[in-house]
Amino acid sequence: MRLALSLGFLLLSVPAFAQNLVDCKDYGAAKVSVTELFDAPIVDHSKSLEAIQDIVGDMRHSIPQYHELTMGITRYEPTVEFNVPMEIVTYPNGISCAHVQHADVKIGYRDVRIYVAGEIPQNSCGFKETLDHEKKHIDVNREILDKFVPLIQERFNNYLRFNGNAQIDNPELAEKILNHKLEEIMSETINQMDAENMRRQRDIDSTGEYNRLAKVCGGELSRIARDYDSRH
Repeated sequence: MRLALSLGFLLLSVPAFAQNLVDCKDYGAAKVSVTELFDAPIVDHSKSLEAIQDIVGDMRHSIPQYHELTMGITRYEPTVEFNVPMEIVTYPNGISCAHVQHADVKIGYRDVRIYVAGEIPQNSCGFKETLDHEKKHIDVNREILDKFVPLIQERFNNYLRFNGNAQIDNPELAEKILNHKLEEIMSETINQMDAENMRRQRDIDSTGEYNRLAKVCGGELSRIARDYDSRH
């Protein structure tokens, strides 16, 4: 997934009368907000079977396919965005405290597009079966998000509860440490998401499912596949 991390600093000075009240922990824990992103799927019927095979070859933004000839494919742009503003308060005695004000995370899928081969007549039985199959892949992505968004919320809360407020000597170093840790948390979570996604997508693209698709609609998809093979 693409990671976009925004960290901002607000630098403040505190009057001398407050210097005896310094306690970085008094700022409290930062509020964490995690939002799911999922663009409505667009169905594209303009690509030929040959063009779809080319799309299959570029796996950067596509759901994995596990069969020889792809009649339809789903592509998307996985996205993760952070906004984590940090406030730095410097007291007259030289002590500085860093406080994460809040953490806003957006995670999900942009530009979701289902390609159905143009050789399959629109609104035919084969078209519907291919589209329904691709929608199963999208359903898995939604379920994965529903499962992992609360986990991201929990992991960020746990980290910022104990590390969101700290006495610091170097604001730039504080930013670097926070940046690294939040990316580490997200990378670990995304790796777990990807592993489960791959496993569940393979379950959808089972041998049994493709045997079924070859036989439904009076063998419509099989005939289209044979015709394609005979020309290539």
